Amino acid sequence: FAFIIVALLVQGLTSVYFLNRLSDSANNLYRHPYAVSNAARSIVIQLVSLHRYMKDVVLAESEDQLEMAIAEVAAHERRALNHFELIFERYLGEPEEIEVAYNAFRDWAAIRADVISLKRAGDDPEAARITKGRGAVHVAYLNDAVSRLVNFADGKAATFHREASEANRRGFFTVLLLMSIIVVVSFLLT
Repeated sequence: FAFIIVALLVQGLTSVYFLNRLSDSANNLYRHPYAVSNAARSIVIQLVSLHRYMKDVVLAESEDQLEMAIAEVAAHERRALNHFELIFERYLGEPEEIEVAYNAFRDWAAIRADVISLKRAGDDPEAARITKGRGAVHVAYLNDAVSRLVNFADGKAATFHREASEANRRGFFTVLLLMSIIVVVSFLLT
């Protein structure tokens, strides 16, 4: 009887251990890679919107339209910066990778400022040329830098998922083995 009690206690502790490992893996999966991946994807969406509203800046036919387009650009920039903050906090890779994307985003602000300044000065052709040329090229570069963050986070998520599956499998077989031993010993003792 004492053996059965000890064996059940060992089984319970083993089960708790593997459940905790599984829980930790699931927590890591959702706390880090998916949060980073989703934030980086949101930055890509913000970039598309920024570039679109920069075209609206160039095409604005009145001061009201211009100010409305500039306000939209600023709103999307703030959202992107908020997503970068989350990435800085939770990214599990090299910080330099985030810095590349973040610095590229900050460098885009100079292009935006040039286009808005030219538009306000009435130089619509030059503002359009910068938006189509330098602006579009920089947004493509920025998309590439942010995509690297997404790819790393997705790879990390796959690793965490594999670890969680392995912990689940090991836990199941350990508990099954312990239950089998308990049943066999109980049978032999009776």
